[in-house]
Amino acid sequence: MINEITQPTFIEQELQKFDVVEAKLIELASNGKGLKIASPEDRTGIEAVKKARIAIKNERVRIEKKGKELRDQATKFNKAVLAKEKEYLAIIVPTEDELQAEEKRIADEQARIDREIVERKQRITYERLNSLSAVGFVIDYSRAEAMTDEVFNHELAEATAQFQAEQKRLAEQKEAQRVEAERLAAEKLAMELQAAEQAKRQRELELAAQKVRLEQEAVERERKQQIEHQEQLRLAAEHAEKDKIAAAEKAEANRLAAIETERFRIEKEIADKLEAKKQSDLKAKRKADLAPDKVKLIELAKSLDTYQLPKLKITEAEEVINNVRSLLGKVSVYINQQIEKL
Repeated sequence: MINEITQPTFIEQELQKFDVVEAKLIELASNGKGLKIASPEDRTGIEAVKKARIAIKNERVRIEKKGKELRDQATKFNKAVLAKEKEYLAIIVPTEDELQAEEKRIADEQARIDREIVERKQRITYERLNSLSAVGFVIDYSRAEAMTDEVFNHELAEATAQFQAEQKRLAEQKEAQRVEAERLAAEKLAMELQAAEQAKRQRELELAAQKVRLEQEAVERERKQQIEHQEQLRLAAEHAEKDKIAAAEKAEANRLAAIETERFRIEKEIADKLEAKKQSDLKAKRKADLAPDKVKLIELAKSLDTYQLPKLKITEAEEVINNVRSLLGKVSVYINQQIEKL
């Protein structure tokens, strides 16, 4: 192995080429420091300042010249080292890049295979959750993921059978309720119409009897009063009777209208209940449709909470990681808040 000169020793040897005695520099600076010129006529002071300045200038120029010479040599040395470095690297770096690319290709292929396995498993799990949810059977993600195909098929078959049986029972119950409601409404309406018809006939009989009585009274009055006066009374009685009949007919019409209004109210109440049931079914369906998405959001929030960030040494870089950790926490909180609103 070739012996190497340590960097501090090499640098010290190069710096010695300045050929400067530090004590001499201190002396030059000390001799010139604090010199003052009293006035333009102070020739002695002017000469002393000039002499000290020239001595310092000469030493400065020599040091700067020597420094430039050493820097030029260092630049040439650096260029020669870089050229030789590039020459050596050109021999081996292409092979290193080729090998690194091959390693990366295999690593990427393995990552793709692993990712496809995970994605396929997730897809199967979500398909299971959706299939079970469609028949009203809800389980958590981990249980659906852990199921074998045999267990899943068995669970799905049982849930489907129960769901279909329940749907059939509800449909039959709903149809029976509808038929019964229609029967009761028809019976009630028929009874009300029959009662109205009977009341109308009774009122007609009463009105007929009343009319006969009034006519008899009119005849009696005709016998006692003059013909003209009797005619006026009869006309007045007929007018009054017509008013009574009209009033009775109007009252009957109002009563029948009230019956019709009540029938419309009953029909509207039934329609409102059916609409409410429809809206309830729609809400239940939407809740079932949202279940897979809520599961995905929950898993996303969990993955953010458990995501492992790298440990860094530099304080500035660690601050970046801390900021990322804080942002991930805020995103997780936001997701959980939005899940509660769904």
